[in-house]
Amino acid sequence: MFLTAPALLVPVFIIARDTELLDSLAMLTGVYFMITLPFTIVTLRGFLAAIPPELEEAALVDGCGRSAAFRRVVFPLLAPGLMATSLFGFITAWNEFAFVNVLIIKDQDKRTLPVWLSSFRDVFGTDWGATMAAASLFALPALLLFLFLQRRVGTGMTAGAVKG
Repeated sequence: MFLTAPALLVPVFIIARDTELLDSLAMLTGVYFMITLPFTIVTLRGFLAAIPPELEEAALVDGCGRSAAFRRVVFPLLAPGLMATSLFGFITAWNEFAFVNVLIIKDQDKRTLPVWLSSFRDVFGTDWGATMAAASLFALPALLLFLFLQRRVGTGMTAGAVKG
């Protein structure tokens, strides 16, 4: 949590090399979890702490079981936080560039879109028309996800904030 992602490049590369997981999507997926999971845990902890336990206890007294109390009471209150946190985690993994460049060396088909976008350079310069068209297509899934979740994100960003 205290180290930035670029500080982890060399150790992760050595681990991937020693375990023969270079050019492996499994290793890349593990690295994405390693990057986004601490942020997700810290952020969701604020949302969970904001939900009063008395609401779940009241549902239990009213006859709900634990799973029904979670599904009917806790989860609807936690949904904005889950949406906001998942959106931030998605954008973090979507825009990641360095680990793909380090871990996926030979197999060009396993490279992600940011690395593919950087391939529009050649010895003569950058093909700016193709780069801008590809960048627009690259941003489209993140934009669509944000537009789909925008109602929840606004309430989710403030719902888990520390209250003083």
